[in-house]
Amino acid sequence: MDKAKTIAATILTLIIGSTMLFASTHFAFATTIFEDDYESGDYSSWEGITTGTGSTMEISTTAVYSGTYAANCSISSTLNTYAFAHCTLVRPENVLYHREYIQVSTLPPSGAELDLFGIMDQPATGSHLGTIGICNDGTEYLWKIKYYNSTVEDNVQYSTAIEIKANTWYYIEIMVKSGSQGTGEITVWIAENGISIKDVSATISLTDITNDDLPIGTVFFGGYATGASYPVQILSDSVVVSTTWTGPVDRTSPAVGIVSANNQIAGEQVVLSAPITDDVGIDFVVPSWNNTGTWVNQTAIDAGNSLSYAATFSDTWNSDPGKVVSVVFYANDTSNNWVASSQYDVTLTAPEPTPTPTVAPTPTPEPTATPEPTATPEPTATPEPTATPAPTPSALPTGALYAIAIIGVIFAIAATAIILILKRVK
Repeated sequence: MDKAKTIAATILTLIIGSTMLFASTHFAFATTIFEDDYESGDYSSWEGITTGTGSTMEISTTAVYSGTYAANCSISSTLNTYAFAHCTLVRPENVLYHREYIQVSTLPPSGAELDLFGIMDQPATGSHLGTIGICNDGTEYLWKIKYYNSTVEDNVQYSTAIEIKANTWYYIEIMVKSGSQGTGEITVWIAENGISIKDVSATISLTDITNDDLPIGTVFFGGYATGASYPVQILSDSVVVSTTWTGPVDRTSPAVGIVSANNQIAGEQVVLSAPITDDVGIDFVVPSWNNTGTWVNQTAIDAGNSLSYAATFSDTWNSDPGKVVSVVFYANDTSNNWVASSQYDVTLTAPEPTPTPTVAPTPTPEPTATPEPTATPEPTATPEPTATPAPTPSALPTGALYAIAIIGVIFAIAATAIILILKRVK
């Protein structure tokens, strides 16, 4: 009974321990925390707006990245003026990514800098944990990061000199990672619209950051012009704030190569194939054909988000030689961009006739030659009759001779005995 109680107690302890382990484990999943494409026509998704002298936060319908509306931060000519919209997170994050599509109407004059958007600990009077901007150092344009590190505000890191264009949309994404004793990080990705960029191809990357004393708690969009009087309009669209890298908006459809078939014979089994590529990821492929006279989409083929995929499907051609069958491969990428291949037309051919085997004729045998008649032999002369010899007496067998000899000996002995008897009688 004690042993049974011990086993039961052990099992109960394991159950309780497992429950406590799972209850105390933090599972991190990619989460979109905030996004705004401004299609509401206002800033209702944001928490609030703060503006300086003469500057405003407006909505644009003339210059947009996608859809009908975009945000427009209009900075006045007043020196050091600003305007921005901000949103406080539900809870601080350890790692935060903030992506926007940005366009400026004019570039900063010599000696001026312009903040665009970023991540702070709190709105309005907060510290810039990571803010993106443009700088004109008097000879060239540079991207810049304004950041917080080891209790020091507004540290700045500049990119190498690069061509920056006005009235051009740019994908810009910043990541801030909270860390103590130099384990924090700040990374920025920037690419002109239409230029592909991967998460491993950062434009600016900073490590050895200590910033965990300030929470990652607020995101903002808006401008702050310094160094010169600089009236400018900053446009923003397609905003996403997430715990993982978002990357550029993918508007490029997959590319489908030449469709091919392994045969064109009516009634035969056929394998149709097409090579497909995409710069982000191929989601699925749908082959389609009119083999029966009506266009029919086949079952979607999962491409596994691959960048390169060879799509195939097998079926049987119809049995009508001379009929034209058309084939199209449709491909969809992970951003829901569709594309159709060029139509592939096949004129079915008749199958080769099955050859009938020809039986070789049996050769006629040569006639057998008639043998020459055999000559009749001369009659053999009848021999003279041989005289019959006198019959030879048959010899006695050996055993009979022995018997006769013995009998003779017996008679001799008997005779001798008789003679002796007769003598005694006398």
